[in-house]
Amino acid sequence: KIDSFPSMGYVNKIINAYENNGEIALITGATGSLGSFILRDLLMNHNVLKIYCLVRASDENNGWFRLKDSFEQRHLDTSLLSKERVIILPSDLDDSKLGQTEDVYLKLVRELTEIYHVAWKLDFNSKIDVFERECIGGTVNLLMLARNAYIHHQNVHFNFTSSISTSIGSKTHVKEDELPQDISSALLNGYGLSKFITEH
Repeated sequence: KIDSFPSMGYVNKIINAYENNGEIALITGATGSLGSFILRDLLMNHNVLKIYCLVRASDENNGWFRLKDSFEQRHLDTSLLSKERVIILPSDLDDSKLGQTEDVYLKLVRELTEIYHVAWKLDFNSKIDVFERECIGGTVNLLMLARNAYIHHQNVHFNFTSSISTSIGSKTHVKEDELPQDISSALLNGYGLSKFITEH
């Protein structure tokens, strides 16, 4: 039985303990067209404290070159690319640790609050098997990272950019919050089928 309300000081202490102290994000596909704009928007959001960019690159310098080049090609403000907020991690999405050392992977598990999975092979001519390892398998590895982060601190969101190709053949209107259940609604190529499979 509760006899009285707790003090506002006590209530505020509880609220502050659970309050978001800023986002630590990870993004894939930041050197691509959509990913560049998402990264730009994250950098313009002052609540985002740090952004890990998983980049297909031989080393960190090559990753920075690719990221800056992508921003320049799209006439985005390269001054946003501060090394204090952006951390380039050369990556391999096919690897269960995303190409990272154990220490770096565990740091991601401890810190991440947002994962933006934007990277995808843009190929409308290949069959599904071309997408299995890097795209579908890579998504599974990112989901495992999100799961591990959730187990650690229960404050992580996974954001996946899908495609209209998952429902372009649908006979009915597809509601945004519902997944099409009939595979024949997907575009009949590896790209569309891989996105359909990943959504499910």
